[in-house]
Amino acid sequence: GVLFIWVGVESKKEVYEKNRGVDFHALIASLRKRGICVLVSAILFLEQHDQETIWEDVDFATSLQPDYLQFMQLGPIPGTSLYKDYEKKGLLFDEVPFEEQHGQDMIWFRHPNFTREETRDFTKRAFRKDFEVNGASFIRAMRTTLWGYQYALNHSDPQIRRRAASFKNLLSSMRHFLLAATLFNPNPRTAELLKEIKPEFRKLFGRFDPIALAVLAYACKERIRLWTKGDTRQPTQLYIEPTAKAAGDVIGSVYSAGRKAIAPQALVPGGK
Repeated sequence: GVLFIWVGVESKKEVYEKNRGVDFHALIASLRKRGICVLVSAILFLEQHDQETIWEDVDFATSLQPDYLQFMQLGPIPGTSLYKDYEKKGLLFDEVPFEEQHGQDMIWFRHPNFTREETRDFTKRAFRKDFEVNGASFIRAMRTTLWGYQYALNHSDPQIRRRAASFKNLLSSMRHFLLAATLFNPNPRTAELLKEIKPEFRKLFGRFDPIALAVLAYACKERIRLWTKGDTRQPTQLYIEPTAKAAGDVIGSVYSAGRKAIAPQALVPGGK
């Protein structure tokens, strides 16, 4: 069954056809009730955003209470209509390397209401807002999985009831992180979530969990690394020369897997 869905909310305003008429609060609550973790994405630095109205979209996305929330900067990418439009208007910063055009640091075009440095600060503040209001994402996902277990366990449809076993198996792995999460709890909202879910985990698995001690030991090691070396890790760069055959293989595998985007309207609550 489905365990994870990415929903491109983008903005509070219905600026995209795919989102018109969708009640995102009801949709996301319904998905999480069924044990489906939801990643919501919203776009920052749209053309209508200024330093006040941008928070309307940040607050809206945060109020949806997804398991995971991604704020992505508006990004004109070569080959898109947005890129061609901005290029024609002379709004692009050609000196920004392509590898820095990833939407999580500074924008690479001229915005009428934000400097590049300001976009970095606003992006960090948006993520911080979600973290403080909704708590740690993994703990939110634990709660959703618990909801899914309870929903499946008590469902009238035997096919859905069978899903309870898979939810319980997933919860049995998640529980190993509870001890470390409690000791290294980052903020009050996360503490509230832990207080809500820990009794449910104890009912299912009891209190004794030796693997949690190993997870705690690793968490302590990582905390020491952060104190001594900072919170930066740069993976080894790997460059592979693309070929037409490799590109064809990738495209073919995507189509053969039958992957496709689903409009949010198709997920509107009403089914099992």
